[in-house]
Amino acid sequence: MRVHRLRRLLAPVFVVALAIGAFTVGHDTPPAGALSGSVAGMKILITNDDGVQPGNSTLGLFELRKALCDAGADVIVVGPWSNQSGASAAITYGSADTKFTLTEPTIVPDYASDCASAPSAGAVYGGCVTSALAPPPCDGTQPTLTPADTATLGATAAVQAIGGWTAGPDLVISGINAGGNDGLNVNISGTLGAATIASSLGYPSIAISASSSPSGNPGPNYVAAAAWSTTLVGVLNSNGLLPTGYVLSVNYPRVDRGYPTEAVWTTVSQQSPLATNFTDEGGLSFGSSYGPCTAPTCKDPLPGTDSVAYNAGQISVSAISVDRTLGSEVNVSAVQALIASGALNPTPSNQPPPAAKSVVPKVVVGGVVVTVPNGAPAHVALVGGALTPSTQGGWTVSADGGVFTAGDAQFYGSLGGIPLVQPIVGIAPTPTGAGYWLVAADGGVFSFGDAAYHGSLGGLVLNQPIVGMTSIPGGAGYWLVASDGGVFSFGAAQFHGSLGGTPLHRPINAITSTRSGNGYYLLAEDAGVFTFGDAGFYGSLGGGTRVGVNLALSSAQPGYWILTADDQVTWFGG
Repeated sequence: MRVHRLRRLLAPVFVVALAIGAFTVGHDTPPAGALSGSVAGMKILITNDDGVQPGNSTLGLFELRKALCDAGADVIVVGPWSNQSGASAAITYGSADTKFTLTEPTIVPDYASDCASAPSAGAVYGGCVTSALAPPPCDGTQPTLTPADTATLGATAAVQAIGGWTAGPDLVISGINAGGNDGLNVNISGTLGAATIASSLGYPSIAISASSSPSGNPGPNYVAAAAWSTTLVGVLNSNGLLPTGYVLSVNYPRVDRGYPTEAVWTTVSQQSPLATNFTDEGGLSFGSSYGPCTAPTCKDPLPGTDSVAYNAGQISVSAISVDRTLGSEVNVSAVQALIASGALNPTPSNQPPPAAKSVVPKVVVGGVVVTVPNGAPAHVALVGGALTPSTQGGWTVSADGGVFTAGDAQFYGSLGGIPLVQPIVGIAPTPTGAGYWLVAADGGVFSFGDAAYHGSLGGLVLNQPIVGMTSIPGGAGYWLVASDGGVFSFGAAQFHGSLGGTPLHRPINAITSTRSGNGYYLLAEDAGVFTFGDAGFYGSLGGGTRVGVNLALSSAQPGYWILTADDQVTWFGG
């Protein structure tokens, strides 16, 4: 990583024209005739609320950067150093003792060369708050800037000069967000918050969100959303329709059920059947969970709203007011007519929907790789599995919370058919084998059979998604672990430390409890091992090319086995 430096790279601009179709002339319609659009030469600032670190949550940002640059735009990215989902339009107050610092993050090889020929070279920066005296680069140990901070900072002349710009951006795009921002989420969305602040500063602004897809394979969503959004921006730009005085909000649906064929103009839903609920846990402590609710607005969204369109597989386009004055209006009729005309409807794709990624759940028993027995139909994409205590059966789970049994595993319930805020990422059995917990990417925990519920993170804002769960012996508590190594303890499970805020070479993939329940192991994607509490360190494969899947303890001697994605088992211990 490098602290920002002045960079003025000049290169030819690649021009692309986008032929879209024709309109019927009429009152408040867009320009008549064959409508084309281009983003060539546009200076576009991209920000978001998911941060700039490598991972699934920032795929949308980098796919959008790539698509815009490929079409001839000059792009600069300035985003929070780490995840700020749900931050709305919150800002950070500076002081004489602090500085707002930008640092270039690690960019994965797939995106590293994108925008190389653009004047700004597609500069990417993440922002954090550092000490005023010899400010260090951002490394995850400092407070991150908010989406509104980065939208404001990115539009300043000082940051524009870093990319070689001599004037402000022609457009600010916030996104592509990992997950929809429809309905009541508009009020808390950092994606919308950043776009709103940019619009209030006088810059045309668009917020783009795309489904993170319960299929476990979000990449195609972001590729499709980036391509369509680039077309949208080009048409708006070339026809004088960039949003001024309001934010244009796009919600692009999941594509694993079929690519969308229609973009529709919608209003923002003001009701939802789901919300954050609180339970009294004694004293002044309350547990929180996300699910069905009873407030006056806890109803199904109405037809014509963003929530209905987005969930029906349509591209939802809405106008979000920036002026909070009751009764204030901005004329959006031309853009509304453009969407309603169907001219921006995607061309029906002959490409089949992308297949959901499926794992074959495997564990290590006595140093031997065992495939978890699977009772799921062949077409179901699995995200995890667990053996019964006898090892003669197993449970497997899909991203939508469906649970499937095989062998002596008993079925105790599932979430299949129930709408989820975030996909399920794993399953953990109780010690008796008479129940199990399901854990979602947002930290939601769902208990079945004799699995006791001890709390969850559902409804809270996380820096990175939850990737694993393990219970203590006896099942009286459990830990959740996020991909950044953050550990969250519930029930009788004690907190022994975490890696949250520590720069990692590769993200964390799994967590395993010690046999005493007084510690735990974290396993990274590169098979690196991190120990806490009474967990003993005996070695790891960290820094290599093998991908860590899980870590299993020996019942006979101190040590552990590491299972890697190539089905190899490596022993570390006495």
